[in-house]
Amino acid sequence: MAGRAANNGLVFFNKSFTLSLPMPAVSNQRNISSIMRGKFAEKQARKFLQSRGLSFITKNFKCQYGEIDLIMGDKNELVFVEVRMRSSRLYGDAAETVDKTKLTKLINSSEYYIQRNYADKQVPNSRMDLVAINGTKFEWIHNIQLN
Repeated sequence: MAGRAANNGLVFFNKSFTLSLPMPAVSNQRNISSIMRGKFAEKQARKFLQSRGLSFITKNFKCQYGEIDLIMGDKNELVFVEVRMRSSRLYGDAAETVDKTKLTKLINSSEYYIQRNYADKQVPNSRMDLVAINGTKFEWIHNIQLN
């Protein structure tokens, strides 16, 4: 399903997919630290995107502006990916946790990545995507932008 939705001042162009998400074997998911859940979500998002034809470039790129969870390639385009996960929608959807402040940090970090890695090369087209994982449902939101 493709569609367009506005949320928190952001514009989303999305495609949603439902996929079974194997969770780590623990008796109570609350015992998993948020760092472990984040790493698990990023690994699952990476596999998900690779299964859709994207190629992996790097993960957890950090700079003074923030961190980019995944950097992928989609044909001749760089894709900067934010990954968000919620085990349930009790406190809202995973996609709703990305606000203007977070997107601004992602944009600044992606610009820094491009300047650092493509200073003497032709700069490829790029976009910001979001992979929101709600329980076992993956929502891949293409080209998130500030309004």
